Amino acid sequence: MRMSSQLGIFLLAAILVGCASTSRELPRASSGAPAIVIRQYPDYPIPGRGSEFPGGLIAALWRDGCIIRPATPDAVGKSYVEGVVRSSDRDAFFTFLSSSSAVRTPEGGGIPIHAATQSITIHQEAKASKWTRVLPDTQSAWREVESRLLSLPIKDSRAVDWSVVRRSTWY
Repeated sequence: MRMSSQLGIFLLAAILVGCASTSRELPRASSGAPAIVIRQYPDYPIPGRGSEFPGGLIAALWRDGCIIRPATPDAVGKSYVEGVVRSSDRDAFFTFLSSSSAVRTPEGGGIPIHAATQSITIHQEAKASKWTRVLPDTQSAWREVESRLLSLPIKDSRAVDWSVVRRSTWY
């Protein structure tokens, strides 16, 4: 009996240590700035309802194919996954992005009070270009960029702790 209780305590401790260590690891993509990152800033919460657009990372994609994005569409600011996008899908996305009318729009954009916004940053060589998108947005070219970015298939997916993403130098 004593041996089985010691084994049980050991297994429980191993599980707890394993969970704690994997959720705090730095994401594989944490080094260097992503090629594209979309951050969302929440709207002003309505009493009794909260924000329609929560704050958090929408997606970050690196040139080597590493990607971090919400685990589900409604998990912005809560739950994230990291993985790798196949080179053919990654290259197709960057080809689309370079020819998108979104990147030809003037940089910047105003940030209205009480409205949700997204900040889009694209890093090319030593330059960072930044745009602001006011939400809800169903018509701008940035909607298509976001949609394609979020639909990229991910392989080797694993959970990433949101607090680790927030502490990343690129976020």
